[in-house]
Amino acid sequence: MGYSAGSLLLGPDLSLMNHVDTLLGFNEIGLKDLSCIGLYDFHIFPHYTDFTSQVPELITKIEQYESQSDLPIYKLNDNQAIVYQNGIMKIIGK
Repeated sequence: MGYSAGSLLLGPDLSLMNHVDTLLGFNEIGLKDLSCIGLYDFHIFPHYTDFTSQVPELITKIEQYESQSDLPIYKLNDNQAIVYQNGIMKIIGK
């Protein structure tokens, strides 16, 4: 479906990434319209271990967003992917 930013753009919107922007600086150009393709109804946070090991405060920021959101967040590390087959979704990889 996508790798890294590609997986974000296929989701509902970039609101999760905008929420953590003060720590990671993803929205440096000041996007106002955060809508995306909406292929699925959950958020993906790619490179989770890499980012949180570099910026530990990110864990709290993501948990804060997750507690306020109606959509689940799947935190994926490198070499992980979400597979959806026959109505069943699972995370594969390490």
